[in-house]
Amino acid sequence: MTLLLPAREVLQGSYLLNQLVTLREEVADQLGDVPVPDVQVYVVRSARDFNTLTQNRIPHWGIGVAYPQAKTIILRYRPGQTEALLRTARHEFSHILLHHAIHETGNRVPVWFNEGLAMWVAREWRLQQSFGVAVAAIRGELIPLGEVNYVLGFGANRAHLAYDQS
Repeated sequence: MTLLLPAREVLQGSYLLNQLVTLREEVADQLGDVPVPDVQVYVVRSARDFNTLTQNRIPHWGIGVAYPQAKTIILRYRPGQTEALLRTARHEFSHILLHHAIHETGNRVPVWFNEGLAMWVAREWRLQQSFGVAVAAIRGELIPLGEVNYVLGFGANRAHLAYDQS
């Protein structure tokens, strides 16, 4: 695994690299017998750097993205948010490992399944998500699962609901 950080972050880099290697192995264990590719992980602090690396393709609410074919993860770190960074890394590792497990079979999985699995792997599901989905169901505001494919074009609230439904 390669970890790319700004020069001023080198001291934290070895700790973070060890954590990321451990997370990747844990995610692989959770998903079963899946290939574990070498992954490049970029960690940036500024929205500007994040937007540059993601070519402005990720909405303002995004803090992490995986490019499975490129075996690359880009994470935005906010000071004091190490646990959130690691949770996001776990989520993004799930996308990469699932892609490489499925890719070998020539099949694809729907976005809603991919996101739901990533949320499960990252332990992101909380009672609050269940409540939000229940309220959306009562109001008739659930998002058809086929529309989850377009989650990156959603506003923050609709995107959170789409992820939660997944």
